[in-house]
Amino acid sequence: IAANQAKLMELRGWFKSVDKDNSGHITARELSQMQFAGQKFSLATAEKLIKVFDLDGSRSISFHEYAALHQFISGMNTAYQQHDRDGSGKLDEKEVHLALQAGGFQLSSQTVRQLYRKFKQGNTSFAAGGLNFEQFLCMAAYLGQCRATFMVHDTNRNGWIQINLETLVQITTAL
Repeated sequence: IAANQAKLMELRGWFKSVDKDNSGHITARELSQMQFAGQKFSLATAEKLIKVFDLDGSRSISFHEYAALHQFISGMNTAYQQHDRDGSGKLDEKEVHLALQAGGFQLSSQTVRQLYRKFKQGNTSFAAGGLNFEQFLCMAAYLGQCRATFMVHDTNRNGWIQINLETLVQITTAL
């Protein structure tokens, strides 16, 4: 219990250090100023992360939402570091697949290939050897959004949904 209490206190300290206006919520702008593993995230990445973890639709995250976000980032960082086998600071397609699996996303090679191409398209820094951690985190955040949206529609919790065209359009425009 003491270890859990210490972890909670540590998370509260991090939360307070990011919540610059002391509102009790963290905005994307505030999150983009946070350093994680020695680097800051772009505003675009922070916005994606907020979108995934903002459960109440406030466009900011509360402490409990932040705790889930912190756990997600930590897990993705661990997966990233474990699968950067050559230590280049970039993940190739195969390393991305393994890191996503370690992060809890069980996807086929074909799906990861399509996803890799989607995130590579129009990203000039990406072409230089694969994804850096922030790019990988953006991909994982996108997958988190996909999973959360899917789960809303998977009312039987069996991994299958049946939707019409209108619902598909609503889902894809929300991502």
